[in-house]
Amino acid sequence: MAHIHKKIVIHAPFEKIVPNSIRSHPEAWPQWYVGLSAPSEVRGEGEVGTVSKHDFLVAGRHFPMTHEVVESTNDGTLAHWKGTFTGPIEGWHRWTYHLANGHTEVEVEHEYKLPAGPIGQLADKVFVERMIDRMLGHSLENLKMLMEAPVGAA
Repeated sequence: MAHIHKKIVIHAPFEKIVPNSIRSHPEAWPQWYVGLSAPSEVRGEGEVGTVSKHDFLVAGRHFPMTHEVVESTNDGTLAHWKGTFTGPIEGWHRWTYHLANGHTEVEVEHEYKLPAGPIGQLADKVFVERMIDRMLGHSLENLKMLMEAPVGAA
């Protein structure tokens, strides 16, 4: 399995980011998550147990995936959110939001496995992992822009 880890600082209060539907509701994810289509189906509002179906565009190919929210906690200064995804690409991603000096530190871990055994693993190491790493970095930058926008603009 490939493992990607990214961090970013968002200059916006924790209480603006963590409960925000742009960040947490599957119908809003394509606004900022690079390569993710609008969902074809959503059951839930982003809480634990929410299931959504999307396509993920990687290297010019559409991969159908079913996503499920399996963890969501918030103690007011630290929040964790985890989702799993199944389909031709399988894995999980965990998002951590931490209040720090008036801004929010966001950390994401993304682990996945491509189909096709050894050939898929070779393609992943040579090309796909770098592409997904960049896509995830751009997704964090998009989330940052949306969350740092003045109230009413996002």
